[in-house]
Amino acid sequence: MTVQVVTDSASCLSPDQLVAHGVRQAALHLLLDGRAIPEDDDSLGEDWLSRPGLSTSGANEEELAALYAEALAESSGDGVVAVHLSGALSATVASAQAAARRSGPGVVVVDSRQTAMGVGFAALAAARAASRGAALDEVAEHARAAAASAATWGYADRLDWLRRSGRIPRTTWLVGTALSIRPVLGLSDGKLHVAERTRTRSRALDKLVELARAHFGDGETSVAIRHQQAEEHAERLAEALADRLQVAGKVDIGPVNRVLGAHVGVGALILTGIPATSL
Repeated sequence: MTVQVVTDSASCLSPDQLVAHGVRQAALHLLLDGRAIPEDDDSLGEDWLSRPGLSTSGANEEELAALYAEALAESSGDGVVAVHLSGALSATVASAQAAARRSGPGVVVVDSRQTAMGVGFAALAAARAASRGAALDEVAEHARAAAASAATWGYADRLDWLRRSGRIPRTTWLVGTALSIRPVLGLSDGKLHVAERTRTRSRALDKLVELARAHFGDGETSVAIRHQQAEEHAERLAEALADRLQVAGKVDIGPVNRVLGAHVGVGALILTGIPATSL
């Protein structure tokens, strides 16, 4: 068989992408009414984001260990590469490392230091390497290289969600709310930071394009946008990016996963680019 690839739902890979590339996925969790519910649970309903006391948690060790065992059996001894959300943003990597120790040396955990499609692109790069017959260490290296070459930025329509989830300090929230700030977010060394403070959504989208253009230049770039109930704005951003970047194929647009959506809130956009050669 071949090396198997596992990721978590922060990757924001679509069901079709998971199936097409043979990637297994562990669900992160929403915490509601004192219960941890997998974010892909259909019973959550459409009002999950407005539920009082909403919080989040990562994939747990038991679930990951079971998933790794399944993947190991499928690999027939070739091993498993597990590509996960940044350890600076979630406890998922720590749970993954504990699950891997239980599973034995056949599981390699990769802390992508990324989120959203930064994780997704790394998992896809690993899966493509595995499909070509690459060995375990080589597949893991493809994941690490793709994650390192990807760049991720975001836009939050309001600061309230980031404050509630503890992703920004109270003082930033107070000042930003008073000034009607709509932040452009960046990811550096796996950690979230405010890259730009804008007053309008239009300016924020322009800034996302500027950041992507400055980072990727004229190189052919694969681009993905994930949104929280903001498909129209995602399409507008995609059109602007296509005008300024050498986009490989079409911009991949889709919804953000629920756990990330709980942190960035309604109207949010998450933009990830990666040199096409890294995939």
